[in-house]
Amino acid sequence: MDDFSFVQEYWSLEDEELNNCFQVITFSLWDHWLSNEEFEKFFPDESSKNNEIESARFIDASKEILEKEEFYIVDDSGDQFVIKKSKIDELPSEYNFNLSSGPYFIPRLQMVYELGYDYCISICCKNESVVNEKLEILRNFGLKKIMD
Repeated sequence: MDDFSFVQEYWSLEDEELNNCFQVITFSLWDHWLSNEEFEKFFPDESSKNNEIESARFIDASKEILEKEEFYIVDDSGDQFVIKKSKIDELPSEYNFNLSSGPYFIPRLQMVYELGYDYCISICCKNESVVNEKLEILRNFGLKKIMD
């Protein structure tokens, strides 16, 4: 059985603690964080053509990242922390800057994959070299690693 300890570790951390325990890699349409002005320029409203095009790109990239993997989600809606297997058809069919999806956990790579609410994809892992194949998929979709 795969080691799920990374899931519990990830789930127990506050956002500001993630960088201490995981490598956090963020991909987006740009190689930097957008200013409010830049964001308004590219996405004037949710129904813009840019929004529709980029939604499809993010969903397609996510499907390619996850389709050949066993991946899991956490259900913490009840009294217990439950890790359950997920399926590719459970991914959202649309994505926009107001929607986040995931996190999805890939035990084989000890990787956490999440679609952020602001046209960002975050990957948390213990070792970036282990997830290079997934990073290359994102690059092939024209997404760029955000450099802090």
